[in-house]
Amino acid sequence: MINEEMYKWNDERQDLDKKRIATSSSPNQEGGEDEHIRLIVWNVAGLRNKGPLFWKIITEKDIIILSETWLEEKENKQFSKKLDDLFRWDFLPATRSKKKGRAKGGQLIGVRRSLDWAWTCEK
Repeated sequence: MINEEMYKWNDERQDLDKKRIATSSSPNQEGGEDEHIRLIVWNVAGLRNKGPLFWKIITEKDIIILSETWLEEKENKQFSKKLDDLFRWDFLPATRSKKKGRAKGGQLIGVRRSLDWAWTCEK
């Protein structure tokens, strides 16, 4: 859900399909920056095929939790070169139960560096 609207990623178009739901607005009374932390949790069904719009949407948030990345330990270092430096990133690798087919699971967690939080990711 983004701004009280429900979205679903369309891999074919590399875009979001939007489904509007009930909305509410809460403007900042002082007219300044919003003090809320923006969080996104998303089952991405693989990260290899995500285009620029996907990365634009998630990096607008402060905390990013992506599940089902399908990235194995050996791919994490190479993939991490593509990630935005404004975040601290941690991977939980996907695991492979058989030699054939793709790995299952995997998480990518990012916290905006400006939050200055101490955190750990236990594997």
